[in-house]
Formats: sequence, C-alpha cells, structure tokens
Amino acid sequence: MLEDLDPAETREWVEALDSVLAFEGADRAFYLLDEVTAELDVLSRADLLRFLREESQQRAVTIIYASHVLEGLAAWATHLAFLSPGRLRRFAPLGEVAELLPGGAAALAAAAPGTPSPLHQLCEQWMREDRPAIARARAPAVTS
Repeated sequence: MLEDLDPAETREWVEALDSVLAFEGADRAFYLLDEVTAELDVLSRADLLRFLREESQQRAVTIIYASHVLEGLAAWATHLAFLSPGRLRRFAPLGEVAELLPGGAAALAAAAPGTPSPLHQLCEQWMREDRPAIARARAPAVTS
C-alpha cells in the first residue's frame, strides 16, 4: 500500500466529500476529478467542462472538480467547497456565498478589465490567509 503523502490533506478531502454526500444524498453517483484540466488548452478545457455539465445534468451525477485554475468556473459550478489547512472552510451553493454576490467583498474589483473573476479573487484571498498556517505545518520541527 502506498504511504499517504499528506494525511491532513486526505482528511480534508474526506471531510469535504462527507459534506457533499450529506447535501446530495448517498444514492447519487460521484466523480472526483483532481486537476484534470491543468494541462489542457483552452478549447479542450471548455469541451471537457461542457461534457461534464451534460453528464451531471443528464445522468444525475455529482462532479467534484478540484482545480487551481478558477477562471470560467463560476458559470460552470453549482457549489463551492474550499479546503483550508485542517478544515473545510466553506461549502455552499455559489449563489449563497456572500462574498460572490453583487457588492460582496470579492466582487468589488470585478468590473475592471483584466481583473480576475470574483471567484478567483475570493479563493486567492483565502489562500493568502491560509499561507501562514501552511508554512507552519511545513516547517521542520525544532528539537532541543
């Protein structure tokens, strides 16, 4: 058996999946896709996302799509699950994430051309807030 490279991250994923299962119900099929579009060109990514949306709608499948590439996902996704170190920071329908609603904190700068999407801005903000905890977790243990 392979050693778990990051037990804390695995635990976070399991907690996120438990939240989704509680919301969706255990009788629904699930696909867990982690960074599947990271190396795709723009057209291939768009085609795959279109296919996944059709699968979800036609077959009543829940797709859990993990990605660091956030552009274009706000129009595609129905829910947001954000993992922070050691916890599921947010799980909610996109329409209920206050920071993404008009006037929300992440939406303030969205009107300027070339500005990242509100979803991108919000996730960047959360990642910056998480950076100190990640650095502490990765720091070598100090022994006396």
